[in-house]
Amino acid sequence: MPLDQAESTLGDAMKTARESGDTFRRRWKELRPVDQEVVSATWNAVMRAEGSERAGLAAEVRPPRLAHAITAALDLEQRNSELQQHLSPFVIRHQHPRGYREHFVGNQAALIGSRGSRTFNWSPGMEVRGNNELPQYLMMRAIALAKDERGLPSLGAELTGSYRHLVETSAVWKKLAQAKNPLLREYRSILEEMIGRRTEDHDPDSEHRKVQATVRRALEFFKRGQKSLVFCVYVKTAETIRDQLRVAIDKYLGQIREGVFGDAATLDNFRRRFFNRREALFSLIQDHPLLAELREGRVGVPQNVALTGDHLQQIAALMVNQGEYAESDKPDRRLLMAATEHVAVKSWRDDPEGVKWLKEVLQNCLELEDRMDDPSWLEAREPLSRSERAGRVRQASADPEASGQTTDPLEAEESDGDVQAEPTKHSSADAIDAWVRRLREDAIGEIVAPYFRHGLIAASGGRQPLLAEHHLERLAELDLETRAVAGQVFRRILMAEEFLVRYLADVEKEKSERWADYLSERYVKPLNGDLESLRDRVDGYLETLVRAKKNHALLSGYRYGAENRNVVQLVKGDTQNRDRYFLGFNTPYRPEILVSTSVGQEGIDLHRECRHVIHHDLCWNPATIEQRTGRVDRIGSKVERERMGAQDGKGPTLEIAIPYLAATYDERMFEELYRRAQLFEVTLGGEMLVEGRIDPEHIVSEHRLRERLGIGTDDEDIGDETEEAGVVDLPRDMIEQLRVDLSVWRTSGA
Repeated sequence: MPLDQAESTLGDAMKTARESGDTFRRRWKELRPVDQEVVSATWNAVMRAEGSERAGLAAEVRPPRLAHAITAALDLEQRNSELQQHLSPFVIRHQHPRGYREHFVGNQAALIGSRGSRTFNWSPGMEVRGNNELPQYLMMRAIALAKDERGLPSLGAELTGSYRHLVETSAVWKKLAQAKNPLLREYRSILEEMIGRRTEDHDPDSEHRKVQATVRRALEFFKRGQKSLVFCVYVKTAETIRDQLRVAIDKYLGQIREGVFGDAATLDNFRRRFFNRREALFSLIQDHPLLAELREGRVGVPQNVALTGDHLQQIAALMVNQGEYAESDKPDRRLLMAATEHVAVKSWRDDPEGVKWLKEVLQNCLELEDRMDDPSWLEAREPLSRSERAGRVRQASADPEASGQTTDPLEAEESDGDVQAEPTKHSSADAIDAWVRRLREDAIGEIVAPYFRHGLIAASGGRQPLLAEHHLERLAELDLETRAVAGQVFRRILMAEEFLVRYLADVEKEKSERWADYLSERYVKPLNGDLESLRDRVDGYLETLVRAKKNHALLSGYRYGAENRNVVQLVKGDTQNRDRYFLGFNTPYRPEILVSTSVGQEGIDLHRECRHVIHHDLCWNPATIEQRTGRVDRIGSKVERERMGAQDGKGPTLEIAIPYLAATYDERMFEELYRRAQLFEVTLGGEMLVEGRIDPEHIVSEHRLRERLGIGTDDEDIGDETEEAGVVDLPRDMIEQLRVDLSVWRTSGA
């Protein structure tokens, strides 16, 4: 068939199928709840007949409204079949398998540890009981009375998300006070008294059923060391979720902190030991760019460039010249590292093999060679050890959204052990010899051992620095500025209270001398059954930096994101520089929980570190739900990484929670959403999903409609309640037979 003719035929088929679909939706909307019990059996009985007999059988069905619906379905089945035939030469629809998704709908979202459904299925809502039941009941009564009141039909949607939204910003709440019906005004007064006012000491939403279900679910993921993405429609509801999560997380961390460290001061002292250059823990979290992983599995340098006893003398001399003596109980370990690197670079620059080694390990930050060769390297090992000097002034990229209670873990660097050792009474030569003996025989020698020939340093088998042991290959691919930022993020991750406390939650409190060993062990061990360890997550972050190294704007965003302060971050329309929070969410660092309004539901990748989504507020359009979920369901996602190598589909899932309250306006919204999702299956030929973009003009028109009705629109994407939808679910068999299938092949068992 000529192309022009094929296009014309396809256009006619699409028009006919669209008109048939419109008729089917109108007929289906006429059905009543009582028809739900017989519609599936009736459809199956008609479809078992010969094709020529089906229309006659459908016409005989009673009541007539059911006959009209079945007849319209038969016509749509035929028109979609014709459309499929004409469309398939032009379009191949890739049906992405979604077996890794797990839905927790209604009350399932409140049950921690339960299994969800692999598809978006109906499930009972969360029961509202006790003191929370009466406000919902009064609201439903108000809805029944408000049908004739302008701007009040959607009143119920304003309460199910949070009390704060209803009483502080909801336009319909204000209109309720001016309602013509005096009983409505009385209901408002009763509701206002029952809900109460928000104060510093009490938040009514601490008792809101749905708010607390969302908080408990996100908190449970947080305990496992996993991130969560929470979507809200209303700004005040999003603020409520953020505030309640902060309270819950602070309480949880406080309990563990007390159990492990006893008090906040002990924890702070422990963290500062990692940044105090005179403490043994200092080198554990430092970057060592001159080292590499060797064949035998240890970190070090090849024997053909390894340092000798003469070099040990030079290092000892530098230590003495800088006023550091071997007799000190706590010598300057940063100076010792810098002196070793300075001596190594000077030596290697005069040796062909050494030059070759420098080019190999410093291939992307060759300027570091000149810095290490300069005597000023001994002052602060800049920019690898002091983050305030690394790449930018800290204040220039301070987090504008930081809450008053949050801190930067690297603030512990401000007191990094700047204490001068007591001068020795021995001669300079004796002082140098003392250093040589101590480095060869004492535990402090483990810092320099990787640079020296085997057998020269006794402590060569000691604890290895984490970055050197696990991430040198990735770090070697970064330029100096990015490498310095990566080191900052690594140190922030380990020293942030939310990480440190969780990873040491079950250590023996009395054995504080082993806490660093515990930390090294936990770094490579998945937390609470998670398949990815912190090492895996940091390595994934470094891989992301490597891939972005030619994108300066993206790297700049990651640098800002490295200084995010909030564990729980809200992103809304007026959030400043919100990309820093989106990028930070894609790293193992902060934020741990991202609460977003509609600004985060489209065109944003949030998949690298998250496989948990909570749709706290419902909407009328299933496309919105899918668009939100799609933020974490992308190529290279966390769930994809964790499922690699999983057998029989038993790997982790992408958990999608859709909570709603039973016997409230929330349930009505869910029922409409669920039925429209079924229609999506028919028209799109697969599960509820949207592969394109939500039409911005459609969103604008919905907001204008809500403004006209007197309903608030700030950052909302609830959709339009007036869109057509039936009251009877489509039978599964009918969905399969009506959909347009453009797939070329299906996986076995699909």
